[in-house]
Amino acid sequence: MMSREFSKRKQREMRKKERMEMLDMGDLMMSRRRFIKALGYFQDVIELDPSYKTAWLKKGDALKELRRYREALDAYKQAVSLDPDFALANEKIGMILMILKRPDEAIPYFKESLRCNPRNVETWYMNGVANMRMGRFKEALDSLEKALHLDPRNKSVLKAKGDSLMELNDFRGSLACFKKALELDPNYGRARDSLREMRTRIIENAGGFLVGKGGSSEDDDSRTGEENNEVDPDQYEEIGDDEVEELEELELIE
Repeated sequence: MMSREFSKRKQREMRKKERMEMLDMGDLMMSRRRFIKALGYFQDVIELDPSYKTAWLKKGDALKELRRYREALDAYKQAVSLDPDFALANEKIGMILMILKRPDEAIPYFKESLRCNPRNVETWYMNGVANMRMGRFKEALDSLEKALHLDPRNKSVLKAKGDSLMELNDFRGSLACFKKALELDPNYGRARDSLREMRTRIIENAGGFLVGKGGSSEDDDSRTGEENNEVDPDQYEEIGDDEVEELEELELIE
């Protein structure tokens, strides 16, 4: 009896050792950007132990690098099915849904990730970005403020906050965010682009009140303040290759 128990324990130890060795090899292949090789190692671990959530997470990472996003989504969801409180897997599901232009579906996963780990700056940031893409700028500001509370010197969060304030026509607040982001990184091109966009909007808004020479202000003056604040949520739903790279790299913690 003792011999049988010892044999079972020995087998479990050997499987665990084999599993870790394969995971390490997969991680090594990921670091060398040999993603197909890495995927093979992670799949081998899953075949050895289908209940190992970390292997499913890493399989998702390899598939994401291969831009096989829907397969990556399935792998991350499998990791969450094994552990609903797996904060990182929930966050990565949200990230994939953002790449697939489904921010409305991403938000619940970001929220679930934050429930499990409320001190993750990246997840607060991405939850803010998802709300921006839905045109929900006040909700976005709430998430971005929480991210800045955790990391006040985060240039990407500052830039996103500035963009949200700009959409709400709070140009003074927007300017302060862009200026602070550029103080942290004078070469931060995205903040400079947003600053130029803000200047254009200020000029356009001012034009509605400076039509004295040869123009009529009747149409502009007849619009309500609410109409002037309308935004088009669709402008935040199109994600091109550059934005995919931005979502993947994020430029979060310096």
